Amino acid sequence: MRVYLNTDVIILMMYHQEISVTELADRAGYAREYLSKIIRSGASTEDMAEKIAGALGLPVEQIILPILDRMGGYQKKQWAEIDPLKVVQIMEQKKISADALAIRYGCTRQNIWYLLNPKRGLVRLKSVETLTRALNVNVEEIIKEAVQDE
Repeated sequence: MRVYLNTDVIILMMYHQEISVTELADRAGYAREYLSKIIRSGASTEDMAEKIAGALGLPVEQIILPILDRMGGYQKKQWAEIDPLKVVQIMEQKKISADALAIRYGCTRQNIWYLLNPKRGLVRLKSVETLTRALNVNVEEIIKEAVQDE
């Protein structure tokens, strides 16, 4: 089953224990590049989360994120697919440039275009919500669909 890692805890523990990603990868039995990708995305399997936690000397519960959904219950994660055409239309209507949107979002212009890349697929709902705040619109106005992992 898919789980989502609290990468802040992982990075903090790596710093505290003075270990690199390479050393953590060796301890957990993964390639450095693969572990780096997992840490960047935050998405993992339960087995991998257990190996990473064990390599850090932590219980697995400390590195898995429980995400509170809008109804007050816990779920693994919500994902959504952004409709880039809708976002571009909203930007044009509101006369918001990519640079201005990036400033409102808190990233670079390149990150905005990466987020809107139709080949990217699903993005974290948190990112979608940040984008909607930057555009001052509702989530439903810019997504194709929302997906909840089972």
